[in-house]
Amino acid sequence: MIKKFTLSLIILFIFPLINYAQVNVNEKKGLLKIIDDYGVYSMLSIILLLCLSAVFWIILLELNSTLKNFKILPRRLIDTVQSSLAEGDLSEAILVCQEINCPLSRCLLTAFANCTESFDVITTLVRSRLDVEIENIMQHVSYLKTVAVTTIITGISGAALALESVLTSDEKVISSNHYAIVLYPLIYGLIIGAGFYLFYVTMHNRAKNRLMRMRGQAYFIIKDLKDVEIVNNIDHFDYENDEF
Repeated sequence: MIKKFTLSLIILFIFPLINYAQVNVNEKKGLLKIIDDYGVYSMLSIILLLCLSAVFWIILLELNSTLKNFKILPRRLIDTVQSSLAEGDLSEAILVCQEINCPLSRCLLTAFANCTESFDVITTLVRSRLDVEIENIMQHVSYLKTVAVTTIITGISGAALALESVLTSDEKVISSNHYAIVLYPLIYGLIIGAGFYLFYVTMHNRAKNRLMRMRGQAYFIIKDLKDVEIVNNIDHFDYENDEF
């Protein structure tokens, strides 16, 4: 889907260039003259829109990597921790949590660091840590919405400024090429902005679903701490791991 959307962006960007090429560049009213007279705002808005597109794809690809199942719910982490808790050996559980650095492992380390406290205290601390981890990821998801809305606003603003430039010019005859330059930022901003917003909605739902599964898995694991009998000394372990 991402490849098809990228191809659509390229086609959408090339189309007006083909339209501009139809202008007779040998005349005074050629391509460069038109852009100079009416297309400054249009070109600036296009450059800004392309920059916003690049930012959007960078955030999207980063989130897509972060939300993969093997990073949100690592199978080896879950299996090792559960088997260790069943044996009352927290050292192995702590080691694997420190080795596999992910949101779930950081939440579990919070529980292990307070394993001598009451279960209610452990649950409260883990809940707070989960909220921090989830908020951190969802904040990055919200960046997609910000870029999508900014893309639409930029397209509308660029078209409005370019149209004002055309209407207030001294040119007696306004050709279709003039209006093509004016309308292109609007078309680009609306279409691409709407596409970006759909990507945001999809990513938002995906993130909520996987993070809720992570929350449930964390609670499912720490409930075993109620019946765990610690059979080894864990004082020498470093629990602090606040990397996001």
